[in-house]
Amino acid sequence: MGYGTNITLIQLLDTFQNISLNHNMINDFFVGNDDELTANKRNYPLLWVDVGLVGLYEAYKEFTFRMYVMDIEQKDTSNRYEIQSDATQIFNDIYVACRDIYDLRVKWGKPIVPFDRYGNDYCSGCYIDMIITAPSTYGVFDIPVKQVVVKSDLIDSDGSYFNDTGSNDLASFNYQ
Repeated sequence: MGYGTNITLIQLLDTFQNISLNHNMINDFFVGNDDELTANKRNYPLLWVDVGLVGLYEAYKEFTFRMYVMDIEQKDTSNRYEIQSDATQIFNDIYVACRDIYDLRVKWGKPIVPFDRYGNDYCSGCYIDMIITAPSTYGVFDIPVKQVVVKSDLIDSDGSYFNDTGSNDLASFNYQ
């Protein structure tokens, strides 16, 4: 069920949503920032994904996310450590699902960080930074354009490859 080499941010977010929808310990999924999170009523336990930086390198892409798992804490805080323990297990489940079901290369950026008394709903939970590395074989023929211009010593005007002629002239052809 892997995505191949040119995975997109939207595909990764859909993956996280699919994992959360099918996980028995997650009741809600959210992508966005802190202000958007607290603006609407949520169902807990919640998986919250905050999108980080995306690195584009010659042979791969690197996506970073901060993931939060949170639940409502009892006023006497008696369930705080249970919530944090569940969050740790959920992170492990997300890692295994990404690796074994979606064939993604995942690594955690730092140790799991617990938090308590978060937001209007008085939540506890944990967060962790996740890094997904995907190979990128993106080339000139992957660009969604109507016409491609390349050096004529690489590709003939009909789109076929031919040997180096020593010419540096540019040739164009219609992208089909």
